Amino acid sequence: MRASLFTNEVHHAVNAISFLRQSMLQDLGNHTCAAIAECIGAPPLFLTRTLHNLAKNGIIIAKKGAGGGFRVTQELLDTKTVLDVVTLLSLEKGIPLGGTAGGRLNLTVYDAINITLEDFLL
Repeated sequence: MRASLFTNEVHHAVNAISFLRQSMLQDLGNHTCAAIAECIGAPPLFLTRTLHNLAKNGIIIAKKGAGGGFRVTQELLDTKTVLDVVTLLSLEKGIPLGGTAGGRLNLTVYDAINITLEDFLL
């Protein structure tokens, strides 16, 4: 097992965003937190808080009511970075981010997902 610099919350958030991106590309609409949690292997109650936090801060979109759930748009994927996700979730917990935030953290979520998929497939 690899050591990680990021919390489980960050991992689940990035996995959820990746799942929502795939859903957007296939035009599958909104997804409930329970459906996302099942697909990415995250605890549903834990993920609910994380997804609502991401939505409140404009990283994903939440819709209430019938047909509601979570989704992303290409515009959000092109403008939000992995650093935005890490910063939001880390600072909220009082975890300071030290050093320079270089490398993949400054990529848009869209580019980071594509590079990760390329790394995995190669």
